[in-house]
Amino acid sequence: MKKNNIINLKIGDFLYKYIRGIFKYKVVSIRTDEFSTQYVVECMECKDHDNCKVLITQIDNYDAFIYVAMIDEDEENEQYYFHNDRDYYFFQSEIQVKKQCAKILISKKETELKNLKERIKKLESDIEQLKVIL
Repeated sequence: MKKNNIINLKIGDFLYKYIRGIFKYKVVSIRTDEFSTQYVVECMECKDHDNCKVLITQIDNYDAFIYVAMIDEDEENEQYYFHNDRDYYFFQSEIQVKKQCAKILISKKETELKNLKERIKKLESDIEQLKVIL
C-alpha cells in the first residue's frame, strides 16, 4: 500500500458500515506487525447481546476497511453474519457509507432493469408469435 494512502486510526475513533442501516463501530485496540495494521472494532449497535468485536484492516490504496474476522464469537449466539459482508466496507464517515450503498443499489437496479427489458422483449416476441396463429 502506498504510504500516503494509509489511514492511521486511534483507539476511540469511530467507523461506520451499512448492515441494516448504518452501524457505528469504535476502535478498541490496534494490532501491528511488519506487514499490516489491523484494528479491533466494537459494534456500538448490538443491543440483545454483548457488543460484537470485529477485526478489520484497511483495503490497499483505498479509504475504507474490510472485515477480517470476529473476535470472541459466542458459539451459542453467533453474530458474524451481521458484520462479515465484504460488499459493504467500514468507513470513517456516514456519508461515505451512504455513497457506497447508493453505488451498490444503482448497480443492482440497473441489472434488474436490464433483466426486465430483456423479459419484456421476450414477452413481446411471444405475443407476436401467438398472433400469427390467429
